[in-house]
Amino acid sequence: SILANGFKPSTVGLLGAGVYVSADVDKAKCHGLTVLTVEVTPGKSLMIDSINDPLLRCWAAHGYDSAWIPAGCGWTLAGYTETCVADPGRIRVVSMSVQGDMRDIFTADAVQ
Repeated sequence: SILANGFKPSTVGLLGAGVYVSADVDKAKCHGLTVLTVEVTPGKSLMIDSINDPLLRCWAAHGYDSAWIPAGCGWTLAGYTETCVADPGRIRVVSMSVQGDMRDIFTADAVQ
C-alpha cells in the first residue's frame, strides 16, 4: 500500500514516468474509492498545455521536477488538471478518504 511503502512512480503515462496527482478530486475518484489528499513540493515545474509540446514525456530529462496540465486545456479526459512528479519523495500524504469519509491518517480523526 502507499501508506506503508510510499508512492511507486509509473513508467508510462500522458506526461511520461512519475507519480500522478490532481487537484481535482473528481479526477482522483475515477481511479478508485480511496482518495488521498497529498502535499506536493513540485520543485521546478513545467506547464504543458499542448499535446504537441516537445517536452511532453521527457521534461524530467530537461531538469524539471514536475510537469502539469492545466484544467480545460482541451486535450485531457474530461478537462481535469493533473501533475506528474518525478520523485515520489516530493509527495506527502495528509489524509485519506474512503467513499467520502475523510480521515487524518495519523490520528484517524474525521477531517472537516
